[in-house]
Amino acid sequence: MVTDSQKSAPLADAGYETPASAIARANAQEHAWNTVWWRRIVYFLSVIVASYLIIYPLARVLPRADEFSSPFVGCPTC
Repeated sequence: MVTDSQKSAPLADAGYETPASAIARANAQEHAWNTVWWRRIVYFLSVIVASYLIIYPLARVLPRADEFSSPFVGCPTC
């Protein structure tokens, strides 16, 4: 940076990022992006599991006779 008096000044004095703060910022960004990727993976896994749970009863084919052996029917011999 050049001041009004035409002298060179360090960039840190002008409010620019120092090499140490650049490294710290890069590490923080890397941690944030790792968190984003893990959340993305968890999101897609939960979508897959939810889709499976919704589609499974619709896609499952049972013989018609199984309808009478269900524990929800009540008394099968009555």
